[in-house]
Amino acid sequence: MKKAVKWIAIGCLALVVVVLMALAVVPLLLPLESMVAQAIEKQTGRPTKIASVSLSLLGGAEVEVKGLEVSELKPYGDRPLVKLNRLSAQFSLLPLLDGTVALGMVEIDGLELSVVSSEQGKLNIQNMPAGQKPKSGAEPTKTPDLPDMETAEAAKPHFFLGQLEMTGSVVHLHNLANGQSAQWPITQAAMRTNVQGKTASIDIKLTAPGLNFMVKTAQGPTDEPTRVVAGLDLDEVGKLAAVVLPGLQCRGKIKLGLDVRGTGEHPEVRATLAVDNLYVHQPQSDIAPLDLQNALIEFAATGDTPAQTVELHKLYIWLPSAGYELNAEGVMSPGKAHGRLEQKANLARMSQAFAAFMPKGLAMSGMSKHEVILESDSQSITLHGGGSITDLSLLMPGAAKPFTEKALDNRYTLKFDGKGNVLIDELAILSRNTKIFVKGNASFDKIIKAHLNVTGPDLDLDPFLALLTASEDGQPAKARENSRPGQPAKAGDNAQPNPPKGSVAADVRKALEQVDLSLNVGIGRIIYSGLMLENFMAKAKLGQGKADLEELSCVLFEGRLTAKAALDARKAEPESAFDFSISHMKVTPERFALLQKATHIFSMPIRIVKGEFYVKAKGKALGLTPEQIKRTASGEGKIEVTDGVEVAFDALDRMQGGQFIAPLVRQNIPKFYTRLDGDYTMSGGKLDYNLNLLESREKIDVRVKGSTLLSNGNVDARLLLSGEGIGRDLKRFLGQDGSFPIEIKGTLERPVAVLRVSGNLLKGLFGN
Repeated sequence: MKKAVKWIAIGCLALVVVVLMALAVVPLLLPLESMVAQAIEKQTGRPTKIASVSLSLLGGAEVEVKGLEVSELKPYGDRPLVKLNRLSAQFSLLPLLDGTVALGMVEIDGLELSVVSSEQGKLNIQNMPAGQKPKSGAEPTKTPDLPDMETAEAAKPHFFLGQLEMTGSVVHLHNLANGQSAQWPITQAAMRTNVQGKTASIDIKLTAPGLNFMVKTAQGPTDEPTRVVAGLDLDEVGKLAAVVLPGLQCRGKIKLGLDVRGTGEHPEVRATLAVDNLYVHQPQSDIAPLDLQNALIEFAATGDTPAQTVELHKLYIWLPSAGYELNAEGVMSPGKAHGRLEQKANLARMSQAFAAFMPKGLAMSGMSKHEVILESDSQSITLHGGGSITDLSLLMPGAAKPFTEKALDNRYTLKFDGKGNVLIDELAILSRNTKIFVKGNASFDKIIKAHLNVTGPDLDLDPFLALLTASEDGQPAKARENSRPGQPAKAGDNAQPNPPKGSVAADVRKALEQVDLSLNVGIGRIIYSGLMLENFMAKAKLGQGKADLEELSCVLFEGRLTAKAALDARKAEPESAFDFSISHMKVTPERFALLQKATHIFSMPIRIVKGEFYVKAKGKALGLTPEQIKRTASGEGKIEVTDGVEVAFDALDRMQGGQFIAPLVRQNIPKFYTRLDGDYTMSGGKLDYNLNLLESREKIDVRVKGSTLLSNGNVDARLLLSGEGIGRDLKRFLGQDGSFPIEIKGTLERPVAVLRVSGNLLKGLFGN
């Protein structure tokens, strides 16, 4: 028995000796320098060398790295990207058995980082291996992940750092383009963790010129709160950053305060973020500056961990220089929640302060207020909301004029089922001339699917049209036309260059590819370009890059209008087609003026005083902007009046030349006709028409034949006369085809009759 005990003791002693020898010898056999250098080279893409790496596993494990240097790439100069004099870390072996990394003392001495802007203006920290995220220098010190603990044993973390000391650290800033350089020393970087009995405390401090960061936390049975205090002086930091970001302008101060109290079961959190005189701008970026004179964010919440409940007591955002204020509160728990949010905004001040985050050229003004109430249960979340904007003015980039509205109200009730489905119980848009209500359902996945019913008594589209008048190149149509050199286009000249493809078509195409919508519309009255469409009914489908107006009907000037239309945005230039007809439409001078302004098919140099019209038309066009549609529209149609029509030839009232002929024509050409019929075609940016005014009481029929250039309204037409009522005075001036030596020129808004010198004219004046 004694021999057995003796041999066991000898065996154990031998095993201990072998283990100790292994702990002492194995680290010497490993190529630690090359292993660490290769790992760093993979992350940075830079050559790396290390003077020495030592690993000791006896008498308390310790690793030490000396003389680390990560070289820089040639375009960024000769200074190393990273240089480290010495790193030493002590750690325990036994905690590794249960997955805990326990570091005792970590010392970092002489850490130098370089941020360099090349001669081409590119930062070295942006040039990292593919798949690696750029690193902006030293990573911030992280607060150890210490779970809540009731005892020191329960508080044992998966990662534990006892103490960190960083000395002699600095960030070098250098610009190779202008030779400027600066240094940003890290004056203090330290962390200490202390566990005593059932309490663990952590202190972190990081200071540098313009930067101050401090964390103090304690966990366990203690009344001490966790506190985070941070400050950033952009006046000082901005001057340093401007070395590698030339022209950068920064000023202002940012302060953060955070307190966490209570226990792990009932935590209390309060936070304050204050901003004073903040200004950030880099002119070379062509982005508007961020300018906040002052700002305040306050947050307060409590939790009930066993009940899985969070109560938001206060969320307050106050940006006085931006004219914005927000208040929110609520309670969230499993299966039930409720909350309220209110916000107010001065849109002019807000758009100016945050211009850096908005599309260039966007301008808006007005006063906005909004309120949202949230309610939820285990099945769904419901949002009740509403608000108003007064004195709204919104100018989109490239639009000819702003959208304005004295008062615009909205309210909604939306129910979300948590599976991407939304029930639109109510969505109302209300203004002085618009009252629209939307109901339906939608789902959100790769594409948005929805079925919507749109109803209401009134919809005024004219104010919204201002948002859609931007040309493809982002400029208003008039500005783009005025920028063209040379004379105005002549009638028949359709060789205008295509405008550059802009974002309008791309945005519409993308939107139609991301939706699958069906719409049923029933609106009592729609105002479009001054026209009043009554009893408006329509069905439409949008999706797969297309939009189809399957059917439309309404009353226009006491007549019935029906139409179909389609838009295919999948092509490089979106293509649209239409087919419509109007019956029993009663026209007056005022109504005819509106028709001329709103539709191409009435772009004719006459004025209808009175008549009941039948119109049919079909056509197609390319593009989405008014300029493109006018230039590419093609089609045909017919116009007919069977019960009499009264016409005014305004061009004759402005006749140029021929003082003898002008009154002769005005006196003999009638104003009333028992019938009108005609046809027209559109192509090459022109409307060609052939109108017959027939069976007049005076037995003089008039034919108007010509064209109108849609891009600018230039007119080129002739009058042809026939019939038994043509007297001797008129007949002697007619050509063989019945044409009178008068041409109608000018524009659609102001046609002018011009005397055309011809052989028939001379013969009529001087006889044979």
